[in-house]
Amino acid sequence: MIHLPPPEATTPVPPPAESDPQPSETVANTMDVVTLGPDETLTVQNPQVNAQVSVDGGVIRGSRADTIVAESDAESNLFSSEPVHGYEYLMVHIRIKNTDDYSLAVSPYFDLPVYVSGVSYNEENLELEGYPVLEPTTLLSNEEIHGWMVYMVPVGGESAELAYEPLLPDEPLGFIRLS
Repeated sequence: MIHLPPPEATTPVPPPAESDPQPSETVANTMDVVTLGPDETLTVQNPQVNAQVSVDGGVIRGSRADTIVAESDAESNLFSSEPVHGYEYLMVHIRIKNTDDYSLAVSPYFDLPVYVSGVSYNEENLELEGYPVLEPTTLLSNEEIHGWMVYMVPVGGESAELAYEPLLPDEPLGFIRLS
């Protein structure tokens, strides 16, 4: 028979008291999270990313965007030509410029969500006639890319904001109001 020592008497330790979360003043070390107007350029300069992001060429939302998607090539939009009930399409023309000496990977689906009422919406995978989409790429120093992105957002939701959330540091570095 094996004899185990008696368990030590322990006093339960209460979990630490939770304090109210404090808003973060900075993101990714040196970048203040800002929200800019639709005609402003978001300039990001920190150890991970040096880039400029802007909405140039417009924002199309609601019935006009829904019509553009519906009239696009039906074969390329087999699975999502109409928005889900209670939602509408939001089209945004985005420009990104690499202002760093190093290359910058751009993955629109992951890097550029839209927030409406605090909820994040990723790009819909749609091809649109006459509206070239923003493609994933790697930008060299001082290179830029532009194109359209399409999102499905709630009808009549609060104003939408485009976020720039590159993979590293994977949190918003800034927002641009879309309306």
